[in-house]
Amino acid sequence: MNTKIPTYEQAWLIRDEVKTVRKPFDLEDVRCATDFNKLDGAIQTLIKELPVVDGNKFKFTTGESGFFGLGVVDGEQQVYLMELDDRFFFIDTQGSNYARYVGELINFTR
Repeated sequence: MNTKIPTYEQAWLIRDEVKTVRKPFDLEDVRCATDFNKLDGAIQTLIKELPVVDGNKFKFTTGESGFFGLGVVDGEQQVYLMELDDRFFFIDTQGSNYARYVGELINFTR
């Protein structure tokens, strides 16, 4: 991805407001959610600008890397949204090539 949205500082603002789990292996490990409608308007705007990864193409990933493992996202873009079966997940890579922090966003639509 060429354009990094949001900036590093904006990514931290989002992380401060969205509940996440650290280094989940699969969807069962993501046991927290944040209601998008209850977030501050500025944070909502930043989230809406995030690139969206199609999680369905990784849905059946098995083995050592797990669902949120290597290759699902790249470290060039620090934060993403992943869409999976009409659900949205906030992902923060912290510069890694895997989803280091993940939290579900409820009541979010594109």
